[in-house]
Amino acid sequence: VCPPDQVQPNGTLCRSSNGDCDPLEYCNGTSPLCPPDRLFGPSGIEISALSGEGPHWAASTRLYRIEGDRFQPLDSPPAPEHAWYQAVLRDNSQRLWVSISRGTGVFRQTPAGWEKIGAAQGLPDETAMSLWQDGSGAVWIGYIRNRIARIDDSGARLFTSADGLQVGNVLTIRSQGS
Repeated sequence: VCPPDQVQPNGTLCRSSNGDCDPLEYCNGTSPLCPPDRLFGPSGIEISALSGEGPHWAASTRLYRIEGDRFQPLDSPPAPEHAWYQAVLRDNSQRLWVSISRGTGVFRQTPAGWEKIGAAQGLPDETAMSLWQDGSGAVWIGYIRNRIARIDDSGARLFTSADGLQVGNVLTIRSQGS
């Protein structure tokens, strides 16, 4: 819990979860108060991703491919019961990337199945908040606690406050301009 009248560093846990539909809340680094308690259920469509002219992807506790008016459930990476999808990306090579809650982490779809992205690449082995691909083909992964990763043909790199990054929890990554 964020102590009264004391601002804690951004990303400090201030409220634990009370169940599957109650995510953890973190101090924001600017207020001594914990953010409002957010409750949501893993029912309905929580996230979605477009892939240009191709199919649309949607997810909650399951991953779906949507073409026209048809929802097709897809095989998913291994995940704990009641985990939900946090982010979905279809990259320029038509591979699907997903981030799954409850500490499950980030996965990339390959012809052989789902590949876990994390410790083996020198990256956090945890749920990412956002996934995005830039114009050069690099995939960017946003995490809580001031961390962004980039994966490209040369490998993976994690950026933190040691690299001058001061953005807090990375909930969305988008480009501006060309």
